[in-house]
Amino acid sequence: MPEIMKATVPVFIFLVDPDERVYLQRRYQTGYLDGFYEPPAGKMDVGEFPKNAAARELYEETGALIQPDDLELFHAYMNTSNKRPWLGLMFRTRIWQGTPMIKEPEKCDHGGFFALDSLPNVTPQVRDGLARLLVAQSIEISTYDNINTA
Repeated sequence: MPEIMKATVPVFIFLVDPDERVYLQRRYQTGYLDGFYEPPAGKMDVGEFPKNAAARELYEETGALIQPDDLELFHAYMNTSNKRPWLGLMFRTRIWQGTPMIKEPEKCDHGGFFALDSLPNVTPQVRDGLARLLVAQSIEISTYDNINTA
């Protein structure tokens, strides 16, 4: 019988400003593609819904606040190059409160808004997300908790 897949689920939050620039941070001391840029991102916790995880990760990494309902899922990816597969969810928004800044200097050493035609080196999954950032339609995501079938 095949083994059931167990995947890590990271969420990525692409902040798009009025000039259609995107906020990215440079990875530092993480052990994975350090020196490359990504938007704020992190793993979902057990029992957490994707949009809530994204809002939490954005705040933890940048201090910016967002309402989960202001996030649009626009891209998903699968990475099986590690021992455990990763199923990433990418969200975008133009609505947040506060000025994003580096709140985890032990994992990130530079951040800022970048024009889409003048991007720094980004990770492969982020490169694919950025190619779809302004053109992909939103993907609906349904969440369920405590389903009662009676």
